[in-house]
Amino acid sequence: MDTVSEHTTNKQKMDENSMVYYNNILSLPLILLLMFAFGEMDGLFAQSALRNPVFLVVALAGGIIGFAISFSSLWFLSQTTATIYSLTGALNKIPVAIVGLVGFNEPTNPKNLASIIIGLGAGVLFVKAKQR
Repeated sequence: MDTVSEHTTNKQKMDENSMVYYNNILSLPLILLLMFAFGEMDGLFAQSALRNPVFLVVALAGGIIGFAISFSSLWFLSQTTATIYSLTGALNKIPVAIVGLVGFNEPTNPKNLASIIIGLGAGVLFVKAKQR
C-alpha cells in the first residue's frame, strides 16, 4: 500500500478508512456514466421500492456489509503480500464450490471434482513452496 502514499498530496500513508472511502467514491462516476448511457436514470427514480422502508433498510445493510468487505480486503492486503491476497481470493472459491455442489444437490462429475482437486492441490503446493 506504499504506492498509494505517492499519490497523496502530503506524501503520507493513507489509513484503511480513507482508502475504502476513496475506493468507493471513485466508482461513482463510472456508475453514473453507465446509468446515463443506458437510460436507467429515469427508471431508477420511478421504482416504487425506493419508497418502501423495508427495502431501504435492507439496501442500507447491504451497503454497510459492502463497506465492511472492502475495508477487510484492504486491511488484509496491507498485512500480507499481493500474491497471498490473490491466492486467498482464488482458494476461497473452493469451499463455495463444494457448498454449491452439496447445497443445490448438483450431480458431481469428473470435471467439477477435478477443478476442486486442482485448486486444493495448488493451495497446498503454494504453502509447501512458501515454507522452504
